Amino acid sequence: MSLPHSPEPANPKRGNPHRQPSDVPCPAQPAHSPHRRRRFPWRWSLPGLLHLGAILAIVFVVWGLAHDRLSPKSWSVPSEYVGDAAQMLTWIQAASEGHFVPFCSRTNPRLGAPYQANWDDYPMYEVVLISFLGLVARWFGLITAGAFGMVLSHLTSAISFYLCCRLLRFRREWAAAGSLLWSFTYYHTFRALGHLMLSYDYTVPLAMVCCWWLTAGRRIAPRGRFFWLCLGSGLVIGMGNPYNLNMWLQLLCWGMALRFLLFRRKADLAVGALVLAATTIGFLLANLNTFWYQALHGGNQLALVREYKQLELYALKPVELLLPPPTHRITYLADVSRRYAMAAWVHGEMFSPYLGVVAAASLMWMAGEFGLRLLNLRQLPRRLSLHAPQCLWVLLYATLGGGNCLLGLFGITYFRGSNRYSIFLSAIGLLFLVSRMSAITRRWSKLASYGLALGLAGLGLLDQLPPQPGTSAQQTAVSMVNNDRAFGQKLEAILPHGAMIFQLPVMNFIDANPIGECMPYEPVRPYLWTKTLRFSFGSIQGRTREDWQTQLALLPLEQSVPQLERYGFSALYINRKAFKDHNEATLRELAKLGKTRLIEDDAREQVCVLLDPSPNPTMPHSDDAAQVLYKSGWAFVEICPEGSWHWAHGDAAVCFINDRKERCDFRVTCLTGSLSPRRLDIQFEGQTLWTQELAAKQFLPVDFRVSAQPGRNYLYFKTDRPPVVPADRQVVRFAQGVLNLQFLKDPPSRP
Repeated sequence: MSLPHSPEPANPKRGNPHRQPSDVPCPAQPAHSPHRRRRFPWRWSLPGLLHLGAILAIVFVVWGLAHDRLSPKSWSVPSEYVGDAAQMLTWIQAASEGHFVPFCSRTNPRLGAPYQANWDDYPMYEVVLISFLGLVARWFGLITAGAFGMVLSHLTSAISFYLCCRLLRFRREWAAAGSLLWSFTYYHTFRALGHLMLSYDYTVPLAMVCCWWLTAGRRIAPRGRFFWLCLGSGLVIGMGNPYNLNMWLQLLCWGMALRFLLFRRKADLAVGALVLAATTIGFLLANLNTFWYQALHGGNQLALVREYKQLELYALKPVELLLPPPTHRITYLADVSRRYAMAAWVHGEMFSPYLGVVAAASLMWMAGEFGLRLLNLRQLPRRLSLHAPQCLWVLLYATLGGGNCLLGLFGITYFRGSNRYSIFLSAIGLLFLVSRMSAITRRWSKLASYGLALGLAGLGLLDQLPPQPGTSAQQTAVSMVNNDRAFGQKLEAILPHGAMIFQLPVMNFIDANPIGECMPYEPVRPYLWTKTLRFSFGSIQGRTREDWQTQLALLPLEQSVPQLERYGFSALYINRKAFKDHNEATLRELAKLGKTRLIEDDAREQVCVLLDPSPNPTMPHSDDAAQVLYKSGWAFVEICPEGSWHWAHGDAAVCFINDRKERCDFRVTCLTGSLSPRRLDIQFEGQTLWTQELAAKQFLPVDFRVSAQPGRNYLYFKTDRPPVVPADRQVVRFAQGVLNLQFLKDPPSRP
């Protein structure tokens, strides 16, 4: 079996019926070729522009019909407002106020009060797009910007797919049909506003075309427009969705390795290395602020928590490629999906991978064609399509228990949602369909070919598009927005400019769990509809600077309220949905303390209790504790009411950060213990500072002081015996554990 080769030069006469579209693009012909081909196999033309314009118009109208967005007034109606949608609106709102600048440090002075919310710890992508949507929000409003971001994802996908098909010289009508089906693949609709950035998959068709050319082009060299297309695509892919980046790198590296094994040309590897370098540059540009910040202040292991169980929970299940969502128009198929949802044990991003009838049939056609060619090895054509092997690799890597889960066993757990790689199967399947139908209909009349392409696109759209959202859901979202807008106006009318509001419940900004009926990201609701007020919520969790909020929330009101006033907070915000009795008991206690002035929303979900801020506020003692990183030797974390036990499977090390420019004394405190007898030594800079013989199930307090140099410092836990498997637990072997390890500046940074 050999790699696919570029097709023979096409007949230069226009309208040649025998010219067949190819699976991979062709580089330029040599200078002595009798029919010199243009360097780029597609150029702008009036028919091409008309087709592209018609595609964009159809995409806009179809999206508007599906989401009821064809009237100007409807663009101010929110499609989603809670959960991940609120997070997306937060990014857009911050960009509209100039607090989300591409490639720069991202801090938000209106969140994370009394400090500025730090977002540098969280790796972001599509930062240019978020900034652009922020400009749209500034001009037309936040809800309109969210809706525009949704339709723009479909438009960019359609443009990218159509242009890629024309680069491969596929027929216009089939390129148009494929672009419509790709634009409205169910994956994009499923993501909606909550996962808006994931729906920007315009880079996937470009990734496949570039991968095919770099793998199977007749000659590849660092010249010509195809080379620059690959270079530019790599740069954009690097700045985009990390899932798409991951799969692109895998397919590209496999392709370049296979090409080198067959042809042994080092120049080919050089071209591939340049494309990989451009991809790396794009990735570094998008995340440079995160790398730089963590290099200065140490890593944050809680900013992006990924566990192995999430790899299985959100893995790709092949059956879901064929099962439509329960809202499908065909009742029988919807019932099958409902039964599956009730019977399935693992519920991840269910039904997100659905390919649609057309793309699924294309994959079956592809598999059948590839299988028949393998069964007739003697009659194999000179070119062998790469479609099927690449789809097989995606399946082997992304499925439950596949390559992604295997990597997770070795600690590579970043890509938890491998079901998202189904978008590559959709792109490859539709590109295969367009290529084969372009070949089959090459001798047909235009009317017949256009009619079949239009009918197939219509069938696919009816299958993939969800029904219009119910009026009740829209009315709920509209009422919430109107309620929050009015509540924000009340707050700004009563509170002074720049007033700080402390928010309860204290909740993580990223990947939070619901508290009562309060969903993740709900504390941003007043932020979205105010311009001058500052809120305590919104900073990425994991830094010791934010620990004061949790500690203060645990104090009795008679202690916490005066403390908030000393910090300069003008109000205490309470989301009633987080508490069983809507927190009426807390309001009564505040009234006893003389805090009776209230600002409440009309829905009685949010209430602000006015405080008396100090004219000379102080800052919380938030920088007294050093940032701690659990490095080598740690097996797992056990959450308990007392805190977090970190268990080691032998010798282990932690790193803590001294953020001063000179040496500083730290007080080290924790609780340590073991479930089996052993000796434990704690060492720092080559000296043993604490040593103890631990009996089985003995837990002892640790308290000593160290003098740490500026920057990173390491503390080592040494044991004299191998780890054991606890008899009463189904866990890995471990030796000893530490509870609530802290490095406190001694003396504190402020009295």
